[in-house]
Amino acid sequence: MTPEASPQLAGRLRIAESRARADRAAARGPVLALASIVVLAAIGYAALAQLVDMPLLNPDELRYTIAARGVAEGEWLNLRGDAYGYGAVYPLVLAPILALAGGVEAAYPLFKVANALLFALAAVPIYLLARRLLPPWWSVAVAAMSLAIPSSIYTSLVLTESAAYLTSSIALLAVVLALERPRQRRGRIRDPLVAGDRLPDHAADVAEGDHAPHAGRDRGRDQERAGDREPRPQLGRQAHDSP
Repeated sequence: MTPEASPQLAGRLRIAESRARADRAAARGPVLALASIVVLAAIGYAALAQLVDMPLLNPDELRYTIAARGVAEGEWLNLRGDAYGYGAVYPLVLAPILALAGGVEAAYPLFKVANALLFALAAVPIYLLARRLLPPWWSVAVAAMSLAIPSSIYTSLVLTESAAYLTSSIALLAVVLALERPRQRRGRIRDPLVAGDRLPDHAADVAEGDHAPHAGRDRGRDQERAGDREPRPQLGRQAHDSP
């Protein structure tokens, strides 16, 4: 390597490194923006939810609170000895909060903080869904708009809507991923005839047996077509040539 080439190579390496850093920064930008949206939405909705200082919808809020207290006390899901009969996800989320707070009154504001966090986390699977159709920053915008909806009012109530928003978004993402993977597996399947692999003897016999009748019919059709193309005698010329 000549001395003149060394500065040029060093300059190219610096340019490549700066481009790589710029690409990494550009890739981190949407992720950091998404994280900021989740955090800010959780804090904002948690603060607004504290304006509701008592349950408003009975018996729904009371039902979930009693079920969560049953789990916290080691009695599993029940309503003071009666069957619960609803989904277990939301009471299982509330039960640790209730156990740590030591009582329903102390846990009630924390329930709404948990609601706000669950609601805000729904932006993550929604972002991942949008990324399958849109560029990163447009996907961030979709995730942000998914949190600015009227259903956010349910964060102030001890109801399942906040948890349902997150779980349904995750379920939809799982469905999309499940539909994508079979297509990838089908793309990796190798056709032995196309790939040049030799079929087993019994498979080759079956294949030949399947094609033999078709081949016979094809040969018969070719012979018929050849017969049709043979020159036919012309009566006028025969009559002229005959003595």
